[in-house]
Amino acid sequence: MALCTEDVTKPRLKGPATRDTRKRIMKQLATWLLILFMAPAAMASAPTLEQILDANAHASGDKNALANRQTVEMKLVIKEPTFVGTAHYRATRDGRMRIDIYSGVKRVFTEAFDGHHGWQQRGEDTEVTDMSPAGEAAVRRGVIGNMVLLRDRPKLGYRLSLAGMTSIGGTRYYLVDSIAPDGFAERLYINTETFLTERSREASALHPDANPAIKYYEKVQEGYARVQGIMVAARSIKFDLKTGTAVQTADVKECRFNAPFKRSVFMRPPPGHNPAP
Repeated sequence: MALCTEDVTKPRLKGPATRDTRKRIMKQLATWLLILFMAPAAMASAPTLEQILDANAHASGDKNALANRQTVEMKLVIKEPTFVGTAHYRATRDGRMRIDIYSGVKRVFTEAFDGHHGWQQRGEDTEVTDMSPAGEAAVRRGVIGNMVLLRDRPKLGYRLSLAGMTSIGGTRYYLVDSIAPDGFAERLYINTETFLTERSREASALHPDANPAIKYYEKVQEGYARVQGIMVAARSIKFDLKTGTAVQTADVKECRFNAPFKRSVFMRPPPGHNPAP
């Protein structure tokens, strides 16, 4: 701790020292000494990165439920400035995923990753095309976010580091920086009381294959509830950090874990075939 270099033990006063002045100086000295002696204890009690990650894992749900989580399926309502629709999301622990977007009953977009390659289709009767590398990276990160504990990311080549603490709206957060093997970085905000990840910030493209422009976003996760022993955020809101406007809201209407999926759900269909949702 850096202390003021002024010698407060032998104050030099100009003019007669009054009783109030002496009391003020002694009170200031006592305060500084208290800070000096309390600082080592406060630093010793500050949690380490490993302790924060362990607490986050414990807060994320039942240990057995998390360990046995193999698949996740969610039905969502998606709201963006120019679109409102529903989504059917499926992902597996081994890295496969698929999301189908609907406007009413019509499927308007599908993107999937079969474990090796990504594909997409813009509408029910359109050509199936390759997903860009940026698009593949984005959906793979989504699977990791939904299926892998923060504590376990290093096993997948991620680098985690503790970046201090901050307070937003009266809530205090531990800041954990996560860097993926490809260099993608995000900062995670872990509530110091609940140890749930309630915010994250990143520089990314909202829809990489539709618009590759990189912007700074903050995602807020709220309304956590226990589903089959696992904590799930009922809503996530992504904000443009520059403008403060919400660019995407996702409300989870249904969620279940370990539902059986046919492997063909994630596979790219042959030419001329419309992939079944």
